[in-house]
Amino acid sequence: MAARGMVIPVEHPGCAEPKAIAGPPIKLTETPAAVRGRAPLLGEHTRRVLAEAGYGPAEVEGLIQTGVAFAPTEAESKEANGEAEKV
Repeated sequence: MAARGMVIPVEHPGCAEPKAIAGPPIKLTETPAAVRGRAPLLGEHTRRVLAEAGYGPAEVEGLIQTGVAFAPTEAESKEANGEAEKV
């Protein structure tokens, strides 16, 4: 599987080493497939997706505060992405 490029190492927040994920199983000459990036963390794109769906900032925060939608806090996002400040 590795020789056919079916196991792809991908960097992921919170992991010291790249994680191995399944690559494209079918190889086409004219339209090659590729792994574009890692899977998102839970709630990573919530605010952006809701904004693109037409919700305003106050509505988005209301949905998150009431538990209808989930999004990590800014500090949790930085920690998950390895950007947390070291004290």
